[in-house]
Amino acid sequence: MRLRGCLTRHRAMPGRKSGIFKRIFTGADGVRAGWRIVLFAAIAGTLIAAGMFLLHHFRVFQLLGIDHPHHPPPLTPLAVVVGDSVLLLSSLAATGAMAWLEGAGFTAYGLGGARKTRLFLGGWLGGFAALGLLAGLLIATGDNIVSRGAHGALGDLRYGAEWLGAALLIALAEEISARGYLLWTLARGTGFWPASILLAIGFGAIHGTNPGETPIGLLTAAAAGLLFCLAIRLTGSLWWAIGFHMAWDWSENFVYGSRDSGLRFAGRMLELRPHGNIWFSGGVTGPEGSVFCLAVMALAAIATYILLRPVRIKTFARG
Repeated sequence: MRLRGCLTRHRAMPGRKSGIFKRIFTGADGVRAGWRIVLFAAIAGTLIAAGMFLLHHFRVFQLLGIDHPHHPPPLTPLAVVVGDSVLLLSSLAATGAMAWLEGAGFTAYGLGGARKTRLFLGGWLGGFAALGLLAGLLIATGDNIVSRGAHGALGDLRYGAEWLGAALLIALAEEISARGYLLWTLARGTGFWPASILLAIGFGAIHGTNPGETPIGLLTAAAAGLLFCLAIRLTGSLWWAIGFHMAWDWSENFVYGSRDSGLRFAGRMLELRPHGNIWFSGGVTGPEGSVFCLAVMALAAIATYILLRPVRIKTFARG
């Protein structure tokens, strides 16, 4: 039996009855979307578990000085790169395996297209502007206090470049794992927006494992997931979402030097600190824990729809 394309080879024939066992596992497009997602999750989960085991076995986190669950030090760009590389490589490997089993190209789940650079840069500018607007609101209202970092011009250049690379890796890892193959496949079975809502809820819930996360922070993470899905729906590509995600994290972690989902980061150009009511300041969660962040996400969604609607393409079969 030839394995390449096997998941799409066994399709239900119109007007032809199939046994109940076959109907459970296959539909009009071959193996049903739910079973494909289970297989993708099993491959990615196994690889992630193996990668994390190796990092702990060889005491990589201990060598990086971040193996302190109760009082973790600020994360460095290198620590972020090491941790998120496991997620990125595992997601890419699982995506490649599923593409092979479906007889599709590796870039079929949002990484292809002729406008990658333009979409990426547009998303980057959008993310930088959105985080700047949020920081400006927090400073203007007195809910955050801003001060200068302690590294000087040369230190800022060094950390700015390092965090730029780390932010790109974070964006690639999280977008490919959360809204790549999973979104394309789930949308085939449920329709695009039900799939987007389910994945956004999951994206928000995963952030609940971060220290200092709050209900508002979980809501804003889910809202960000929906924003990225909107861009994917309009462009048929992950690249706008990757650019936005990268610029948002780079600005939050380095430029404004605030907490991000409760996490602290080393090498900040500025330092944004909460002051006053946590509903508005974000508290230990950072700007993403502020109600202002929900407002900024809503404005970003409106702007994204207006700017990207002219390039809207039909990508998904349903929804």
